[in-house]
Amino acid sequence: SYFLKQRGALLAQERLPADERIQGAAETAHLLRAMDTALLKLLIETDEDDARLLDVLEAGARCAVEDCEGFLRERDRLDVLARLWKAHGMFDLVLREWSSMLRAGPDRKGPRTSTSQIVAEMGDALRSA
Repeated sequence: SYFLKQRGALLAQERLPADERIQGAAETAHLLRAMDTALLKLLIETDEDDARLLDVLEAGARCAVEDCEGFLRERDRLDVLARLWKAHGMFDLVLREWSSMLRAGPDRKGPRTSTSQIVAEMGDALRSA
């Protein structure tokens, strides 16, 4: 999609030495934050499967948690919120959220995340902490 290509171009600019960047690209970090926030919200609103969303999250989404938390809670996407917290090193919140989903069992709202996937995510968060 267009946003994914633009994100790729911004990431490429960011990797260049400062003196080789396109003029005006000094605020790449701010642009990536805005791009990733818009992209995350768009993918949640439009994607039937989460493959592209997970790719963005695993590649290191630059959106700030405070920019997305309310949106994710309104849509019962606590799984995405937990992954975003993980990307920002907020492991205590990650474990708390996954534990809550595990306790809720099959009655929980939001996407169907299997028990084994939740346990794997918790293990990954513990290893990363």
